[in-house]
Amino acid sequence: MRASFEYLRPSTLSEAVRLKEEYGPPARWWAGGTDMVLLWQRGLIKLEYCIDLTFLRELDYIEVDNSSIRIGAMASLAALERSRSRHHLLEMLSDVAKLMCTPQTRT
Repeated sequence: MRASFEYLRPSTLSEAVRLKEEYGPPARWWAGGTDMVLLWQRGLIKLEYCIDLTFLRELDYIEVDNSSIRIGAMASLAALERSRSRHHLLEMLSDVAKLMCTPQTRT
């Protein structure tokens, strides 16, 4: 029988950080969870606490200015794929994003 884990769903970034501080190293960030769930199901990792970031809209961004590109932790591969016209370096990242997983998983 597979062990269970505690699912934590913060409503703000501040709350997410507080939860990580409270639960420490056993708490893992959950940002979609595809890879983490597969590793957990195979018994390759132990999950005690998962802090779900998927509902934190402030982490869902792709920002471009004159000197940098910033990609938030919750920006999807599909959004990265669609961003190619925003900056010449995003063209390359867009091409790479297309090679990663299926279209359904990229969203």
